[in-house]
Parts: sequence; structure tokens; C-alpha cells
Amino acid sequence: MKIRIIDAGNHEESLLYFLKERVEEIFKKNCYFSREEVKIDFAFVKERNQYLADILFKFLKISNPDGEKVVFLIEKDLFTPGYNFIFGKAELGGKFSIVSTARLFTEKKDVYYERCSKEVNHELGHNFGLLHCDNENCVMFFSNTLSDTDRKSYKLCERCVKKYERL
Repeated sequence: MKIRIIDAGNHEESLLYFLKERVEEIFKKNCYFSREEVKIDFAFVKERNQYLADILFKFLKISNPDGEKVVFLIEKDLFTPGYNFIFGKAELGGKFSIVSTARLFTEKKDVYYERCSKEVNHELGHNFGLLHCDNENCVMFFSNTLSDTDRKSYKLCERCVKKYERL
């Protein structure tokens, strides 16, 4: 099985290579990236100045029916009902996830790359069937804020590694 990162934004190639390496390190699967122009205006909610992840997610699932795991990397701010924003969304035990870099960005390139890596690995963890972890250092810990993301590792904790290996 392969993992594909689709850059549906305009991210630096160096970020995509960084994400590829991190994904391969954690999940022990071949990973590659591609760039695609994806029109998502239909998911824009003017009153919030954000994109509704639920609608966007359904569209992206329909438009990419391959057998590989797919992460859509976008630069638009996402939300889902009940949340002010979300960093990403994944299909638990499925093939598709989406990660927004909109709120992860900082001028500090190393911090930005780390944040992106953590969120991509987190959503892929869900794709592989992992749930949220109560270990605040584990990549599967739920990030409600940027400080949550900054605090946790880009890696799975021992317990989540064992769960992943059993899947």
C-alpha cells in the first residue's frame, strides 16, 4: 500500500519532501506526493470566511477512488459544525484525509514544517484506524490549539505503535 499526499494548495516542494520522509518513517509505507488543482469554492461559507470540511471531504472522497491512502493538503481554513476551526479531518479506518495548513503557518519554517508533519501523521493515524490518544506527547493526541500541536511529537507513542502494528 502507498500513501499519496496531494498538494491542493501551493506549498513549497521542500515541505512536501519533509512530509514524505516523516510519513514513511512513522507508517513504514511508501509515500509520494503530487500537485493538483482542486476547485473548492462550493464549500466556502461566506459568513464564517471558512470552508466547511464535511462537504469538501465528501467531494474529495468521490474524486479520488484509488486504493491508496490519500492526504489532501490545502491552505484554506476549515471548520466543522461544533468547532471554530479544525486542522484536519480523516476517514477512520478509511482512505482519505484532509489537512489545512492555514492555521499552522508561522514565519519560523522549522516550526511550520513540524506542525504540518504532526497534523498529516495524526490524520493518517485515523486512516489506519487509530483513535485519539490521552498521551499529550503522542501524535494521536487531539490538538484543540496550536500549543497542543507544538507540544506533541510527530511520532506515535509506544501504545499507539503497538495498536498500529496489530492493524
